[in-house]
Amino acid sequence: MPAVDRRAAVLGLLTVLAANALFLAGLPTILDALLSMDPFYMRLAALPAADLARQDPTWGPLYAWWLKPLRAAFGDPLAVNAANVVALSLAVTLALYAYVLVLTRRAAVAVGAALAYLISDFNLPLEGKMSAFALLVLLVGLTVAARLPSGPRRLSLAAAASGLAGYARPELYPAALALAAWALWQARAAPRERAWPLTVLLLIGGAAAAVGMPVYGSGGGEPRLLIAFREHFAWNWARWHDAVDYRTAWHGAFGPAGSLHAALLANPAAVLLHVAINAVRTVWFLAATTFVHYPLLVPANAPRLAQAENLAAAALGLGLLATTRRALRLRHGRTLAMYAVIAAGPIAAAVAIYPVAHYLLVPAVLLGVAVALAAAERLPAGLLASPRAGLLAALLCLAAMPRPFVLPLAPARPGASVVGRVTVTRPVHDTVAFIRGLRLTPPVRVLTLTDGLGDLLGDGFQELKAWQVDRPLARYLDERGIDLIVSFEPGKHSFMLPDQYWPKLQEDPAAAGFVRLTVPNVPEVSLYVRSTLVPPAARSTPAASPLG
Repeated sequence: MPAVDRRAAVLGLLTVLAANALFLAGLPTILDALLSMDPFYMRLAALPAADLARQDPTWGPLYAWWLKPLRAAFGDPLAVNAANVVALSLAVTLALYAYVLVLTRRAAVAVGAALAYLISDFNLPLEGKMSAFALLVLLVGLTVAARLPSGPRRLSLAAAASGLAGYARPELYPAALALAAWALWQARAAPRERAWPLTVLLLIGGAAAAVGMPVYGSGGGEPRLLIAFREHFAWNWARWHDAVDYRTAWHGAFGPAGSLHAALLANPAAVLLHVAINAVRTVWFLAATTFVHYPLLVPANAPRLAQAENLAAAALGLGLLATTRRALRLRHGRTLAMYAVIAAGPIAAAVAIYPVAHYLLVPAVLLGVAVALAAAERLPAGLLASPRAGLLAALLCLAAMPRPFVLPLAPARPGASVVGRVTVTRPVHDTVAFIRGLRLTPPVRVLTLTDGLGDLLGDGFQELKAWQVDRPLARYLDERGIDLIVSFEPGKHSFMLPDQYWPKLQEDPAAAGFVRLTVPNVPEVSLYVRSTLVPPAARSTPAASPLG
């Protein structure tokens, strides 16, 4: 392999940093908070180190360790969320740049791979960021491994990286064992090389003995895999049978089954149909969604043109792979085989549960790296060899970088009035700010129909999740002392809270002992506060109807 041009590498590094600054400019001003699991990990990050070390490894506590310094520095979960989005965007794009640079020795190709991820839908718009953190851990390990000779050493370090990333995304953990076994098999004729895979297996075993394996739950409660399968199976079942909630879907398909094994025995046809549909969607996801990005050539508010640009990018990427497959096998065959092993676990999780981004981020990015390797095979070796050509290419990249988060509030000329205004709605951020502004006396027990909102509220609030309600809702509200109910779901009926008392409470909250409050500019939020906690002047209730 040729040596890396250091000047080109430094210029590429500066380009990636500047592109992040341009693309993310203004983001904190309009960034809405992440829901789902991220607030849970922000809460874990506030725990003492000893308590955090005892967390169930199937829930990915390594991500909470990443968030711990951010939580210490910023405190407020909303600020931690914003800082984490920026930090992971920078860290992952830099790690991807370094990895592709080590593989190809081509700074231009590495910059292209990093910027493609920067503007992709995997980076922004936002979903849970734990998968991006797992990707970061994996890329750092693969970069170090790529600097070693191909064989047992490289596979062993890749196994160690996969094992560590498995403590953030458990579906990556099986690859650690498979890669270590592969490395041990390769070292069968070289006794000196056996130390590498054996050391990694020893480390994996030591971690499993110390904190547990991320594929098996060590804590109480239901296994994470069962929880995920039950919820996502209901999404498919609801489409087939018009189920109104996830419990109806599960009992309609599997009756009283309380485990995955029992569900398979109760209705194998339903499980197989679920898996088959997910498999088709997974293939489509990897073939098309991998290349979805913020538009470069067409207006962002023209969805059909943007879709056409995304499909063109997918055709170009997959076409490169198809036309260079022989060269890729000859030069990078073992690396691509390693990718297949790493991607197998996440793809299996997507097929078994549901093809969503947090399962398929790593396989999609590895597919993108393979496209970068194919591009390196096609592009002339002397392209952008001169410093002037490299600088011009960097400037063109920065000029083309979209700036979707810059609010155009500047005047047309000094002293003139503002020429335009952008109205930004942040329902989660505004709801959190409104609830905090009520200054409710802690501790406040919050029943949420949207995962994570209670944890975003910060200290003094305890989140209880609607899908964990284990008794009739009316009794649950009294016995658990619920002070606040928050829902982002449209309509009176809830997919996650299948209790007939819930629509009745919405019709007449006063009869249930609650007051409905309206969050300014966020009409989609249903917010109910215990009547005894709200001053009469702040109350606003709809017309009463019989609660029954």
